[in-house]
Amino acid sequence: MKLSTEQEKARDAVLAWAEGGEQAFVLGGYAGTGKTTMLREIFRELGSDRVSCHTPTGKAAAVLQEKLGDDVGEGEVRTIHSLLYTPDPPDPQKVKDLQKALEMTDDPRMAKEIQAAMDAEQKRIDRNEIRWIEKDEDRDIVIVDEASMVSPRMEADLRRCASRILFVGDPFQLPPVDPAAERRGEVLDFFERNRPDAVLTEIHRQAGESAVLAMATAIRNDEPFNGWNDSDCRYMEGCTAQDLAGADAIITGKNNTRRMINRAVRRENGYDGSLPGKGERLICLRNDRVTGLVNGVPGVTTSDAKVHPDAEEHVFKVDMLYDGRKVMKDVKIDTHAFELYRDARTRRDALIRSVPRHEFDFGYALTVHKSQGSEWDHVLVYDDAMMAHKKLFRRRWAYTAATRAAKRLTWVKEF
Repeated sequence: MKLSTEQEKARDAVLAWAEGGEQAFVLGGYAGTGKTTMLREIFRELGSDRVSCHTPTGKAAAVLQEKLGDDVGEGEVRTIHSLLYTPDPPDPQKVKDLQKALEMTDDPRMAKEIQAAMDAEQKRIDRNEIRWIEKDEDRDIVIVDEASMVSPRMEADLRRCASRILFVGDPFQLPPVDPAAERRGEVLDFFERNRPDAVLTEIHRQAGESAVLAMATAIRNDEPFNGWNDSDCRYMEGCTAQDLAGADAIITGKNNTRRMINRAVRRENGYDGSLPGKGERLICLRNDRVTGLVNGVPGVTTSDAKVHPDAEEHVFKVDMLYDGRKVMKDVKIDTHAFELYRDARTRRDALIRSVPRHEFDFGYALTVHKSQGSEWDHVLVYDDAMMAHKKLFRRRWAYTAATRAAKRLTWVKEF
């Protein structure tokens, strides 16, 4: 594909930076302007031996891997987590070695230390607990896609680990949610923290033919959109549970709306229990560096939920396919998010944290923030007018939601 003048200029600026300059180069680009085409060109010019490509989530990595196609090798697009940390899985052989050392020592003090280390490693084995060790080695050039999702802490870790970073992202997408960072006075919007060195603004012909992208561009430019139709960009006032269940992903604003939709889709799909059954969509709610679980990454249950006997009703176990690629057995999950479906005022019991657990929720409907970095063929946006009084936020919210649809968008206006 022949690059436009704007794309050629941006590519040449990136290649010049790659040979020397500041640590980071920031390339912005709106939906339909050819950011993926630019990445493909950069891979070709610099070579995969110099460049590694990373995204904030595994889902975003899979989306980008598919878009780049044969230009990068299988599995070459990975998460930022895999760049920053090395897994240290539990090791049964370590327990055996410690047991031998314990049998051989006559020093009571040494024996106590060995026994403590052996007990700690056995606990890791029982919990399938993976530690993540920070990497210190530098990389040549690291490309970070979906830069709008990069938090201040993640950016700091990247700048520590990588000598050269090319950040690529859409400046109009929403910034991440991080209340702790906000309380510290940190700027969450990546493109406020980092002014772009180049920005792609020209919508290309093929992208311009998409009604979905036409709508997204109209939102970004604060212009009216008159391209609704019954095929790829449909507008509806209200919808049925069957409409909801027929979408690949449902995006909404408020958590109460999200729970309402999750209930409706579960009933439509034949699920009536308060805990997940086999084949249900879940979404991770909290990062866990120990196991590598990432906030916003989906999973699909491969077993019915089983209440964990050590914590009564507060923890359940379930098998799942996480992030479309990782099989996880007996994942311990906090019931709190699921209890909120019975009573949204339910408070988490602070006295039951003795049993390690992860935080998930039903994942049929997602908030926009949880959907970022992902893409589906058919997206249904259930617009509940969240934050309607904040015009710029609403535009960025709607733009981010619309651009999650690869082929077909259904926009439902709540009555």
